[in-house]
Amino acid sequence: MFTTYTLTEFGLILKEIRISCGLTQSEVSKSAGVHEDSLRKIENGLVIPKYETLQYLSDIYKIDLLELLIDHKSNKDLLAFVDRVNEVIVNNNVQELNSIVEDFNDILVNADEKFNIINNNELNMFRLYLNSIEEYFKNNEKGYLLAKKCLLEALCSIYKNFNYLEISNYRFNYFELSLLLLLGIVLFNLKELEASTRIMEFSLISLEGISSKSLLRTQMILKLMYNLSHNYHDEGKHLDALNMASKAIEFALSKDTLFSLPHLFYRKGIAQFKLGLDDYLDNINKSIILLDICNKQDLKEKFIKITEDLYNIKINIKIS
Repeated sequence: MFTTYTLTEFGLILKEIRISCGLTQSEVSKSAGVHEDSLRKIENGLVIPKYETLQYLSDIYKIDLLELLIDHKSNKDLLAFVDRVNEVIVNNNVQELNSIVEDFNDILVNADEKFNIINNNELNMFRLYLNSIEEYFKNNEKGYLLAKKCLLEALCSIYKNFNYLEISNYRFNYFELSLLLLLGIVLFNLKELEASTRIMEFSLISLEGISSKSLLRTQMILKLMYNLSHNYHDEGKHLDALNMASKAIEFALSKDTLFSLPHLFYRKGIAQFKLGLDDYLDNINKSIILLDICNKQDLKEKFIKITEDLYNIKINIKIS
C-alpha cells in the first residue's frame, strides 16, 4: 500500500547489487519475468516493488531483498495504520472507522515529502477503500452497490480492464487482497454468490501463499474461511461447507486464537445437520458456549433464535 520507504536510496542499492552480479536490466527482466521498464522504475526509486517481484529478484541476486527493503522504511507507523484499516473489515468494528478516517487525514497533512510517502494512485485507491467500507457498513442494498462501485474503481486503477469474473488472471499484493476480501463480502450481500465464492477462494489461496506470521493475516484467512463456508451453505454445497469449517477450526486452534471460532463451530454444526450427521448439535452447542465465554450475549441470543426459526433446532444448554 503506502510507499513508506526511502525508495531512491533503496533503488540505488538494488542497482549496485545488480551490477555487482554482472547483470544488465534486460537480463534480470528476462530471468525474473519483470518488465524492464518496471525494473528501471524500481532502481530509480519511482515505485515500490511488489512482494512477488522482490522474491524473484532475491532468487536472482542471492540476497534477501525483503529484509533490505525493511531497512529503508521511512515511517513504520503507516504500515500499522494499514493494518488498522483491515481490522475494521475483519472485526466489523464500525466505531473504529471514523477514528481511522481522521488519522488518515492527519497523516496526509504531516507526511514528510522527501520520502514521497504516498503517490496519487495509491492515495486514490485508499480513499476509495475507505469510502467502500463506509458504504458497506450502511447495511443496505444501495450501500452495497456503492461499495462495489468504489472497490471496482480502485481495482481498475491496478488493472485497467479489471473483471472480477476472471479473477484468476490477476496477481495482487497484500493490500489489494484486502480489497478483494471486502468485494467478496459485498457481492455475497448483493446475491452474486458464484462471483463472491470465486473471489474468496482465489483470495484464500493467495493469502495462504504469503509468508507472514502476523495476527491480522491469520484473522483474514479465518474470515475468508468462514465466509466461504457460509457461501457453500447458500449454494447447497453442504459437504464443502463442512470441510471448510472443519479446516478453519483446525487452523484457528493451531494458532491459539478464538477469532471466528463460535461462527465456525456454528457453520460446521449446520452443515452436519444438513447432511444428516448425528453430532451436529454438539458443534452448535460449542458455538453458543464460546459466545457466552466471549461475553457476546446479543450474538448468542441471535444464533439461538436463528437456529430455532430456520432449522427448528432447539438449544437447551444451561450456561452458569
